[in-house]
Amino acid sequence: MPWTVVEDKITMTYRDVRDDTRQRTVEVSSGLFTDVEVGLHDAVSKSAIHTYTSKSKQVDLNEVGDDDSEVRDTLRLYFLLEDATKAHYDIVDPHDSLFLDVTGEGANIMRSVPQLIAVGGAPGVAMDGIIALIMTGVIKISDGETPVQFLEGKRL
Repeated sequence: MPWTVVEDKITMTYRDVRDDTRQRTVEVSSGLFTDVEVGLHDAVSKSAIHTYTSKSKQVDLNEVGDDDSEVRDTLRLYFLLEDATKAHYDIVDPHDSLFLDVTGEGANIMRSVPQLIAVGGAPGVAMDGIIALIMTGVIKISDGETPVQFLEGKRL
C-alpha cells in the first residue's frame, strides 16, 4: 500500500490593525488550496492574512520496522557551515550497513560517501541522497542554513 493522504489542513494567520493575530485552521481536499483560495479568505476579512501553512498527514500502515529496530538509536551527520561552525542532522535508527562494522568502534563510524554507494546497499544509496539534499539546500539544517561541506557521520 502506498502512502495515502488522510488529512490536509491549511492554517491561516490573520493580523489586525493593532498587530493582534488569530489563526484559523481548515481541512481541505488534497492539493486544492492555493494562493488563490487564501486570497479569497483575505478579501472577505477586515484583518489581513499575512501567512498560511499547509500540513499533510500521510499514512502507510504496511510499513514495518526491522526485527532489531530501535528508535532511540541515532546517526548524527556533521556539516560545516559558511561561518566555519558545525551543524548536524540526525537520522533515526540507522541501518548497520551504513557503518564501518557491526560491532566495536567501527559500529559508531559512518562509512565515507563513496563506501556508502559501493557497499552500503539501498540504505547507503539513500543516505547519499539525503546528504545531497542537505548540501543543495533542499533540506535546511541549523537555523535554515545550507552547509558548505559534509564532514562525517557518527552513531550516538
